[in-house]
Amino acid sequence: MSNNKFSDIILISSDNVKIPSHRCILSKYSKIISKIIDEFTDLPVTIDIENFNAETINAALSFLYDKNDAINGKEIDVFKFALEYGIQELMDVCCAFFEKSVNSENVCEYIQIAYSNNFEELKQKCLKVLVEKKKEIDALELAVLPKNIIIDAFCL
Repeated sequence: MSNNKFSDIILISSDNVKIPSHRCILSKYSKIISKIIDEFTDLPVTIDIENFNAETINAALSFLYDKNDAINGKEIDVFKFALEYGIQELMDVCCAFFEKSVNSENVCEYIQIAYSNNFEELKQKCLKVLVEKKKEIDALELAVLPKNIIIDAFCL
């Protein structure tokens, strides 16, 4: 990614940063991006990535270029990027991180991700944390959880 000489795609982040990359790499990981690329005939292809800032996009791309630690500390935002653009490998890595790091402070956010994406292992870990650590969880965060999650958690 550091060699822009052969880049043939430019992603423009929500904070208006131009991020050069390579169509072959992005197409390999994302059918959604591949479909967008196919709509263009001129190079470089320019795609507006309106919902994500440069930091998130760079972290995701760096991971795809084999820099596995690039997403550290940015997992939620990178997961959302991966979800929007159908990058399964990146979603899987983020989900594995969520499973390892679920606790009373992040459980409400993680359980919604688990339910929305049918991540069964993450769902079960989050439900367990909700039950075992319910006194430590912010009541305001619990109050906004969907009813189906609350029912599942407290009917265990």
